[in-house]
Amino acid sequence: DYENSRPAIVLDDAQNVELMDEPEAVIEDLDEGLTYGVKGELPAGAAFDEANHTFTFTPEAAGEYEIVFTVDDGVILVEKQVTIVVAE
Repeated sequence: DYENSRPAIVLDDAQNVELMDEPEAVIEDLDEGLTYGVKGELPAGAAFDEANHTFTFTPEAAGEYEIVFTVDDGVILVEKQVTIVVAE
């Protein structure tokens, strides 16, 4: 019998950065056949490259930003919320 394991996203829950820093996070591909993405709209200056599982962000304004990353194996969808606090 095949048992499906829950996919995981390994990222810190919170990040603190300075205005105009360029933080980058790469979600490692722990298993073939997984689809990575983000849920909802990204803030200005942020991008997620689904092919490379790379999140980049050049914040244009100070504040607190919540990003929800997703990973899906076709059976189970997992979400992980990360808060990025941008100081001036």
